[in-house]
Order: sequence, then structure tokens, then C-alpha cells
Amino acid sequence: ESIYASLTDKEARIATIESLAIAGNDDALKKILAEEADPDLRRAALSAIALTDTGQSGEFLLDAYRKATRREEKSAIIEAAIITDNAEELAAEILEIEQDPELQNEAIMVLGIADATDKLGGLYASLQDPRSRIAVIEAMSIADDLDGLVGILQTEKDPALRTAAIHGLAISGGDEAGDYLVKLYPDASRDEKSAIIESLMILDDSETLIALLKQEEDPELKRHIMQMLSVMDSEAADEYLFDMLEDK
Repeated sequence: ESIYASLTDKEARIATIESLAIAGNDDALKKILAEEADPDLRRAALSAIALTDTGQSGEFLLDAYRKATRREEKSAIIEAAIITDNAEELAAEILEIEQDPELQNEAIMVLGIADATDKLGGLYASLQDPRSRIAVIEAMSIADDLDGLVGILQTEKDPALRTAAIHGLAISGGDEAGDYLVKLYPDASRDEKSAIIESLMILDDSETLIALLKQEEDPELKRHIMQMLSVMDSEAADEYLFDMLEDK
């Protein structure tokens, strides 16, 4: 702590903060945060306090969030929350008190990282802003919440949100995601079919894309499938496209 006060170089001060975190010196870190004005050093101290996670770190960070007046500091606290053991509870508390949509979306991402699927499902239904709903969809994909994403697709009417959920399924991955996308394809809108094609490419499912290509009659969608197959590292895709060229 006394070493920190004697230093003038920012990098050296950050190194000292990291050392205090490793040592678990929570009191010294809180003192630095109380006295430090530099935004970068405050961010480092906040992360270090979260890293020590003495059991009271979440409560301390929430109190710091309530007192913060700068958006950058609030963002730093949300980022630090990811490290704590009670990230889910801290993010949920921040969402209760925060009105800034961008900061809300950052907290929503923390819920995704914390695999807080129950909270995300309830949150989606309570939100009206499409950007925040997309943030929930992205968080669900991070949490591999297949059930949540499928639930959205079963009830959501907004085309942009449906497209986001389709892409979210690809990010969450797995055979179940691919199977659901295949079932969705026949009755999907043109834009949704395009999103499903892109998602199947992300899932590296060349066999399903080839099957769709064989049955699709829309020239534009056929072209889109071929584009996706052409960028995939797949012997089956390469062989099928080569055969198509040969037949021509």
C-alpha cells in the first residue's frame, strides 16, 4: 500500500494493484479506490476487488455502482462483476436500478456469462426495447440456452428479433439446435430461411445445407446456400459443388 503511494508510473501502479489482489489485501484495494482519481487505475482497483472476492465483494461493488456518477465507472463495475461468485445476483440488482439502455445491456451480458437462464427468460418478457431484447437473445446464446431461444421463436412476431434468435441458436450450437432449425425452415419467411441457412453454416452442417439446396426452388435462396457451402471446410460440400459444375 505504501509502495503504491510512492509510485508515479501508471503501469507500476497497476502492477501493484494486481499484486494486492493476489495477496487478497481487500482493505488496501478499497483504500486505493477511495483515494484514486485516475479512471484506468480505478478500473484496475475495481477488478482487483472483485478478484479477491472476500464474500462481500458483490455488496461493495453494488454500493460503488450506486455512488458512481460516470458511465465509464459503472461499466467497469459491471465488467468486474463477472469475476465475482455472485455475478448473477449483482447483475440482476444493477438491472433493477439502472435506466441507461447500454449499461442495462452490459448487465444482461453478465447474466449470459453467469448462465442465468431463468432470469433471462423472465427478463425478455418484461422488456419492450428491441435492442434490449436482442441483448437478452445474445446472452441466451452465450449461456447455451436452447430452450429459451426456442421459446422466443415460438412466441415472437418481430422479424428482426426472430432472426436474432435463429442466429443465437447457431451460436449456442449442438445437434438439437440444428434439428430445430431444419423443422423451422419449411414454414419460415424468406428472411428467416436466409438466417437459417447462415446458421447451418455456422453449425458446420453441410449435409443439411445440401439437402435444403436439393429441395429449394427459390433461385436467390439456392444461391445463398451455395455461397455458404463454398466457404465451408467440408469435403461433402466441395464434392457436391464440383458435381454441380460438372453437370453444367
